[in-house]
Formats: sequence, structure tokens, C-alpha cells
Amino acid sequence: MTDELTYDDYKRRISIRDILKDAGYTFNKSDGMRYPTYSRKDSEGKNIKGDKFIITANGLCCFHPSEYKNYNIIGFIKAHPEMFSDYTPGMNLDLLVNKVCCRLLNEPTIQNRKSKQPTTPQEVKRKEFNMCAYTTKTWKEDDFESQKPFYPYFSSRGINRETQRAFSASFFIATSVGYGKPQTRCLSFPMRIPGSPKIVGLEMRGIPNNQGISFKGMAQNTNATQGMWMASPDNDITKPGQFSSIRNVYWFESAYDAMAFYQLKANKEEMKNTLFVSTGGSPSMQQFRGLLELTGKASHHLCFDQDLAGRLYAINFAIARSQKEYITHIATLADEQAGIATAGQLVIENRKDNGERFTLNMDPFDFGRICSVLDINKPDMKDYLASLKDKSAMKSGDFNLLPSDSFSGKLYSEMESLSEALHTGEIFYGVPPEQRKAIRESCEKEYKELYNVFTSALIKDIRAFRSPGGSTVYQPCSPRFKDYNDQLQNIPKQDSESADLASGKKQMTSEDIIESSLDGIDGIYEERSESHEEEEASDQERKSRYRR
Repeated sequence: MTDELTYDDYKRRISIRDILKDAGYTFNKSDGMRYPTYSRKDSEGKNIKGDKFIITANGLCCFHPSEYKNYNIIGFIKAHPEMFSDYTPGMNLDLLVNKVCCRLLNEPTIQNRKSKQPTTPQEVKRKEFNMCAYTTKTWKEDDFESQKPFYPYFSSRGINRETQRAFSASFFIATSVGYGKPQTRCLSFPMRIPGSPKIVGLEMRGIPNNQGISFKGMAQNTNATQGMWMASPDNDITKPGQFSSIRNVYWFESAYDAMAFYQLKANKEEMKNTLFVSTGGSPSMQQFRGLLELTGKASHHLCFDQDLAGRLYAINFAIARSQKEYITHIATLADEQAGIATAGQLVIENRKDNGERFTLNMDPFDFGRICSVLDINKPDMKDYLASLKDKSAMKSGDFNLLPSDSFSGKLYSEMESLSEALHTGEIFYGVPPEQRKAIRESCEKEYKELYNVFTSALIKDIRAFRSPGGSTVYQPCSPRFKDYNDQLQNIPKQDSESADLASGKKQMTSEDIIESSLDGIDGIYEERSESHEEEEASDQERKSRYRR
């Protein structure tokens, strides 16, 4: 009976290999059987570079070579919801786990499962986050002794005192005070619902141990569906009316990344009236829409991780801002077999308009193009518009000032490259003279076609920019890094297991995933100790990984 199934049942009856296959990964025979690996393939059937997971020696978990995180089947689904066709943006991740696992087990639909949502006022109250369960230590500007306890948390992340000072009102060390339970002490970033001063949860980080592993999780009963960490170095966002003065909003998956970005860019970009936001992991549509209601006129900068999930979060934000009824997921092998899309492609379906469907490539990723196809783009065109010689002629400006993340900007770069190759003769190198005329005619035809598409894209981008609200800017870290904290510390992404393990590098950005066991409570997280059974790999397994 489905009603009797638990997470333990899922872990016992479903292997991590089944989950990887369902997410679109295929077994790499060439890597051997000792340490089985699974990769995703592109439209040409080739392995996507860097998109690989390795099965642990005990066969219960998997990990990505460039990171130090173990995922069991529950953790993998929750950390990569976009890889499963059952997922819709903002969906309760516990519900997603149940849907995926029941489908793989051929069990009845999860709709028949008994709800575990709290029903009485007393039950609801017990599930609310309680800040009184923690004592706190704050970072005081003129008190060096108060700053010393924060050193191990920030030094391992390369975050200096000036950056700590700028964000000192938005973090503290929290120690649990539960009677009869082991105390936990973590660097904590308070999460609030936009417009409310009440703390509804904590994004928590521990001190790295001698293997470079640190705790990452949420405080018990954190409302991570609506709440988020928000910080502004020169605005007290807990006071009424402060959001109206915000001109730029920067979105991240963690508070560490936000602080790292500030440290990297503080002297290069205007930071006044700026809001930094951490979703604490996978963002929900409620988080996006909740803050957009208060900062709709501001420019929003999407600084999510430089990976598949981070790119999907950026698309979901653009959809949320456009208020269109789209749902997204990454195509799986099941989608490919059904003729819906090639595994690894982005599938976007319109809940209206007779279920219109788009299938778009995610590698190489072109945020501007995808948004333009969906008509949800809002690029920052102010510099280009300021350069117009004739305000009534939209093509009279300096095309070099077009934003690089806009579709029109990308098209202009292609036109410029083709024109340069044609006029310098570079395109004719090694081509027999009798064939050059045909090649020139073909290039000129291609240029005209590009120009026509560019003209349409330019008008579309300008209209989008002039519509109510600020612009949306896709601004991830450098492609060499996974996130801004890695960029700050100059820790590049590792593209293969051998590069990672041969170096013997203990990544300071690595964290164990601490999973929630709650089933059916929307956006509630339960704090777990680092010795919890869901961290399947033993210490011996972790040590052996560095010896492989």
C-alpha cells in the first residue's frame, strides 16, 4: 500500500543507479565497474563535460567529482528537482520525492497518500520556527573580541573583515539551547519573508573540519518556501518602506556567495541601495514573487551557480517576473523515448494556450535567447538608448552598447564577427579562387538573415526594457568557477574525477548535504546532526576517496 511507504522503504527498494537513470544519466562503461560513473549526453550522444556522478563504494550514494557532497536517493531528488519530469516550480520537494519514487516502484499515485500537513492550531504552532530556541553572538564593529569567534567561519571562505563589517547586521552565531539534546553552534543567516521583520528560519553553516567538510543546512522548522536571507549594507530592511529605495537586487543560492560577490565587486560596481538575497538553495516561485512585489521597479541580477540547476533557476525567475503560466523541467530519457525532447534539453510548457511546448538547448546556455523565444526577456538597454542619435529611430544607437546578455546583443556580435571575417578575407583562407564567389554570396545571404532577426530582436528588447519594472540581468560567476565564493578563492571547477582526486585537493567549498525527513510539510526543514544515518558514506569511505 502506498500509504505505508516511508523514506526508508524508498531507500531500501530503489537504488541510486535507478534515480540517476531516471534523471537522464547513462552508465559509462569505459570508466570500469570498480567506481561506476554516470553522465548525461548532449544532442549528439556525447557526454556533457563535467556533468558526471560517481557511485560510492557502498553503492548507496553518489557524488559529483568537483564537489564533496554525498547524495542518497532522497538527497539527489531534492538537490536536483529540475531533472525530473514530475517537478513543477515551487513544488514541495517531499511531494516530488514521493511522486518520483512511487512512479519508479509502480505504486498508486501519491494523491492517495494520507496528508501529514498539520491540521490543528496547536500542530501548526509547533511547526513554526522558534528563535527562542537559540542564543546568539553578534559581530560588533568596535569590539575585536566579539569578532574573533567568526574567524573560522569566514577565513575558510576567503571573506575579509571589511566584507564582514558591511554585512554584520545580517548574520550571527546561533547556539541551540534544547534541554537534553547536544548543542549545535553555527554561523547563521536569518531568513525573513519580504516586508516582514520576523525571522522565519536560519540558513546555517558550520566550521570546516580537517578534511574541509562543513555542515550546511537549515534550522529546525525554517520556512524556506517564502523566507530568504536579505541584506543591504546601507539599508535596514527590517524597517517599513525600505524596499522602495532598492535599485538593484542580487540573487544567490547562499549567503556566502553574496558576500563573496560584494568583496569581488565592491570597488567596481555601484552598491548603494542594493539588496543581496540568498534563497538558501533551490529557490521557490513564492520566494521570487514575494520579493518582486516589493522590488518590481528595481533591476534584478541573477547570480546563481554556474551549473545546470543555477541556469534553470535563472529561467524560472524570468518566468516569475513575466507572470506567465510556464512550467519547466530538464528532459529525461523517458521524455526522449516519448519523443518530447532530447535528454538534457530544457522543456517549457504553457499551462494556457493549449499547452504550447518549447524545447531548448541548455548547452551552450544563452539566457537572452531563451528569454526572447519565450517573450519574457527584460534586458538593461539604458546605455544603448542613451546613445540614440535619433530618438525615433531605434537602430540609430551604438550597437556596441547593447547588453551582452540580451538576444539582440548576441546577434550583433555574430553579425560583427561574420562581417569582419568577410571583409578581412579570413573566411577565404585556403579556399580555391573559383569557390570564393559562392562563399561570399552565401555569407552575404546569411548576414542579411541575421540582420533581419537582429532588427526584430532589438525592437523586442527595447519594448521589454520600456515596460513597467526594472531589467533582469543574468550575471553568474566566471565559467571557470561553480559559484562566486569559489571565484573569490580561485577554486576552479574540476571537469573530471581524475583531476580532482589526483590533486588531493580538499575543497573548502565542500559540504555534506543534510536532508529533511519531513513528508508533506511545505517548505519546512528539520535540522539534522552531521552523524545522521542519511550521510551513508562512512569516514573510511571519505578517506578512501582521496586515495583513489
